[in-house]
Amino acid sequence: EIVTPRELNHPSEIYASLASALSLLGVTICLSLEAVQRLNGKDHLPIKGTMMFIISIAGLLVDLLNLWILQPHGKSGEVNMRSAIVHVAADIFRDISVIVAAICVLALGWEAADSWCTLVVSVIIFLTCLTLFKDVFVELR
Repeated sequence: EIVTPRELNHPSEIYASLASALSLLGVTICLSLEAVQRLNGKDHLPIKGTMMFIISIAGLLVDLLNLWILQPHGKSGEVNMRSAIVHVAADIFRDISVIVAAICVLALGWEAADSWCTLVVSVIIFLTCLTLFKDVFVELR
């Protein structure tokens, strides 16, 4: 008997995927709004490039480990596994953007790099969330 991906997905797993996508989208929107405020000069707190760099490197290592653990399960056809992998991949993109921004802050003194990197990654994550929403709603039909 052939099992289709749709048969693998329990309704609770589909709703968990939806919750994951919504939380990812919510965090992305909040970070984008904060980045725009920084670019508009409404946030005058100094950016600590060294701290950004150290924490983002640690986060990247943890997220790469998470991806390595999840990756073999990603081909199972389960929407919740795809959702978990998308969530970890978004965290990896975010970690890399923070590393780039930290280098720009430390090497060039360009604090706006933090906001610009946040906005670029936010667009990528937003588009990825749209794909994840489509997958979830296909499974719910």
